[in-house]
Amino acid sequence: MKKLLLLIVISGLYINAFGQYKYEVNGTVNDLEGFENKGPLKQGSNIVLDFVNIHKSDTTQINNHTFSFKGEISEPSIAMLEYKYGAIKILIDSNSYNINFKVEKSDSVHFVYKGSITTQSKFHNLWKNFNDSLGMLYQSKNKLLNAIEMSKNTDSINDLKNKIREIDDKRAFAFKSTALNNPDNFAIAYILSGAPDLSYKNYIGIYDALSEKVKTSYYGKKLLGKLNAIKTLDSNDDKGIAEKVKEKELITIQAIDPASKKVELNKAFYKKNRYTYIDFWASWCSPCRKAIVDLRAKQESYLKKGLTIVGFSLDTDLKAWQDAIKEDKATWLQISDLKATQSPIVKFLNITAIPDNVLLNSEGEIIARNILLMDLDNLLNR
Repeated sequence: MKKLLLLIVISGLYINAFGQYKYEVNGTVNDLEGFENKGPLKQGSNIVLDFVNIHKSDTTQINNHTFSFKGEISEPSIAMLEYKYGAIKILIDSNSYNINFKVEKSDSVHFVYKGSITTQSKFHNLWKNFNDSLGMLYQSKNKLLNAIEMSKNTDSINDLKNKIREIDDKRAFAFKSTALNNPDNFAIAYILSGAPDLSYKNYIGIYDALSEKVKTSYYGKKLLGKLNAIKTLDSNDDKGIAEKVKEKELITIQAIDPASKKVELNKAFYKKNRYTYIDFWASWCSPCRKAIVDLRAKQESYLKKGLTIVGFSLDTDLKAWQDAIKEDKATWLQISDLKATQSPIVKFLNITAIPDNVLLNSEGEIIARNILLMDLDNLLNR
């Protein structure tokens, strides 16, 4: 699936006496003439609503171009609306969501589903609006990176790099200001975990300013745990980050590259590099695509310091994967087994959300998991 937007109609906020959050998700599929019952969202196709932080998963089927879910959850939760070849992220609380998929031609032989979303959910909308505004900054950064690649003038390149640093500063400020302006919104704890300058020193004060209900939520506790972990990793003892977080050897990864050539990541592969960074992403994952922009900006310096980047896609659609690589200009090694969550490496690492990453040493041992680029920079500079 590529670039899905969602359409959602709304009912008011309501919570029952037991503190449960009631939700309703209604969907409509609008096909092009002649495309009816040909795509992944056809009559009888399964749609799964899978909650990330709650052990809950519901399945329904498309009937007469519509589908629906109703239920209750104990606290606001992020859910993935999954179907063949694609998925959509929804932040669910006590609201009604109406999702409208529209099929459009991608080229003469390929079709993609697109849509839009509206809801009264402040939980979902804060995340969606923040993500959209952040996307504009990433687009600007991407254009500057393209200009750097085209330029041969040193002064021009340095000026462009300064502009990139200004964009990165704006991104960091956006996370902080959004949190301080919305301390009572459950989405904030989830949003903050992706801050580019996330550190205990930078964000513990912002965490402390959040409301108690946000702090004690699933994502509030997860954010505090991440901040405390980063605080430990930031300590300046002799062993450093690599020795502290060493876990286990990674299993051999068997996959293909975008040209369908077989690729195997094994001990012999890792031995060639000081470090190997494997980025887990997918064409339909907006935060993953944004992270690729940051990796692209650092790729050259990482190579000079002995780090090789590998992208592993959780796509099942070969063309969607190929198109995303081309659009994002992700020139490092890209691989996939096109099995998504059924991939052996996904199961081995118990990956439940993306973007995710692992950092390996030259022995193929996992020395960091979900490492921030800021911490990766510190490690490479040791």
